[in-house]
Amino acid sequence: MPGMAPQTTTGRPRGRTPALTNPAVTARLFAAVEAGLPLGHAAAVAGVHRATLHRWMARGQDELDKLAEGGRPQASERPYRDFCDRLTRARATVAERSLGRLERAARGGFVTRRIERTYTEDDGKVVKEVEEHREAPAWRVDAWLLEKSFPGDFGRSPERVEVTGPGGGPVQVSDERLALLTRRLAEYAEAERRPAGELPPAG
Repeated sequence: MPGMAPQTTTGRPRGRTPALTNPAVTARLFAAVEAGLPLGHAAAVAGVHRATLHRWMARGQDELDKLAEGGRPQASERPYRDFCDRLTRARATVAERSLGRLERAARGGFVTRRIERTYTEDDGKVVKEVEEHREAPAWRVDAWLLEKSFPGDFGRSPERVEVTGPGGGPVQVSDERLALLTRRLAEYAEAERRPAGELPPAG
């Protein structure tokens, strides 16, 4: 009928993203992200496939990049743009919260109770005393969260191992050893594709 959006075989209008614009879905997703869950697990909590979430983010980031370069906003991309911006801010809030707790831990932990006393000594001098009770720092949890959730920014740098031949020169590999290595890599790849518990072919 005129005016109706094209239909897919499932009866759902093309071009729409019901999950992206569903408040119940996005509420669960953002709650999980703000609790510190990595994106893949947050997507699972909200019932969204990991690949779908990353596709939304990539599409939104593309639109944000175009706008930053002076492009004109497109109405069809606004849901993705807003989603990407909100999710980026939510993740930044998690990092800020964890870093804040790490900074407080570095200063000796959290103040759980503060008692102030003021009294006057015999010579008339007013003395003020402050007593603070602090919780033992628990910085490892936040350090772990930052490392696992934001590996590009807070993860440990991978160790680099360099293999050289005699005198620091290139490693010499004979044709026989290269053929053996190629065969073993192929066998490993085949084993990875084989269903668990299935034995390799005889011979």
